[in-house]
Amino acid sequence: RSMAGLAGVGDLMLTCSSSLSRNFTVGKKLASGMSLEEISGGTNAVAEGVATAKSVRMLAGKLGVEMPICEAVYQCLYEGKAPKLALAELQARPLGAEGGLVAGE
Repeated sequence: RSMAGLAGVGDLMLTCSSSLSRNFTVGKKLASGMSLEEISGGTNAVAEGVATAKSVRMLAGKLGVEMPICEAVYQCLYEGKAPKLALAELQARPLGAEGGLVAGE
């Protein structure tokens, strides 16, 4: 029923930590310096997150929702931004409210 269910959390954990995950494999190859074109050319497997990153960015823009992590993923995949630079920029963002909570409280 939600991401908090066992299937959602299990899928998230696998995606983030297993070389069996196509999304993990794409991320690891991006971090090693390969471009999305190079990664895509070497496999027939589909990493759902690649297309999802484009869709999420488009919908966030349409709705005027700021999604900095999703934007950084999009930039790494489609604009060639170095993942280390994207991470540094995300970490440099000022603290703010998240989900109704105020950072630092």
